Amino acid sequence: MPGWQLRRSADGGRHVDVGVYSDHAFVDRGCTAGLDASDRWQEGRTPFDLSARTVRLRVLVDRTSVEMFVDDGRYAHSTVVFPDPSDTGLALFTIDGQAVFRNMVIREFAV
Repeated sequence: MPGWQLRRSADGGRHVDVGVYSDHAFVDRGCTAGLDASDRWQEGRTPFDLSARTVRLRVLVDRTSVEMFVDDGRYAHSTVVFPDPSDTGLALFTIDGQAVFRNMVIREFAV
């Protein structure tokens, strides 16, 4: 299943993961700094139809937040993140198999 590592550090040790796995879509900030000490609020999940052969993800990233919209807004995730300002990398990944990433558009907005 497909996923992205956002706000990735140069060594890959810090990042926010978003994507789809098994029966859920997720945003996981467990590999970022400044988390809640209880570790309870690291990952958000919403249902995903296992029979679907495609998924449309729209992901918005700014300095302190990540938002992900699944299948044109059917589900939405929004989370605060605390990345190091130098963590600006991006990586694509798959879990348990192959994925084809199509029609990927990256836009950078002026601040």
